[in-house]
Amino acid sequence: TVVNNNEYIEIKEVGYTRSSSYLTCVVTISNSSQKAIEYPSFRVTAYDKDGKILGSEERVLSLLYPNHIMVDEGTLIKMSEEPDKIEVTMLEPDDYKIKDVSTLEHPQYNEMKCQNISVNSDKVTGEVYNPNDYKMEQAKITIVFRDDNNKIINSESTFVDNIPANGKVPFDISLPSDAKVTDKIEATACIW
Repeated sequence: TVVNNNEYIEIKEVGYTRSSSYLTCVVTISNSSQKAIEYPSFRVTAYDKDGKILGSEERVLSLLYPNHIMVDEGTLIKMSEEPDKIEVTMLEPDDYKIKDVSTLEHPQYNEMKCQNISVNSDKVTGEVYNPNDYKMEQAKITIVFRDDNNKIINSESTFVDNIPANGKVPFDISLPSDAKVTDKIEATACIW
């Protein structure tokens, strides 16, 4: 895996799984700047052993506050073979997407938390807690399963709406019948 950061955002981790003929990537990014970045985006490109491009796709996220981490999961690329190399490049944000937090509708943001996680045979359930004093319109919930070597072996995501200020909303994420699950599960919530 090759990562290319930009001036504002650092790629902390890249993991991927391949099922059927689709590559699903999990990319964890961190904003180490003192500015908020609207619609941060990155490009994922998969290569074979000869350097031929198997597929490429750009992902656009929502809002990344300063000193916060965001986990994105998605089925990105249809391909007929296992990639030899994955390259993830953070794209440079346009100037108008770099915001002083004081100009945002909500200058303060406390990360939402996933709680009461339970894994059943066909789904993961839990609650997302919003510790802010304002309603969150929408959040993306991402779950990641890891093996004993801490490698990502499965991931899924869903969206929830209207999380009240200082309140919780339940969620459930369906698992495919062939999903690999372990007791090493992580669940994160980010603004969407």
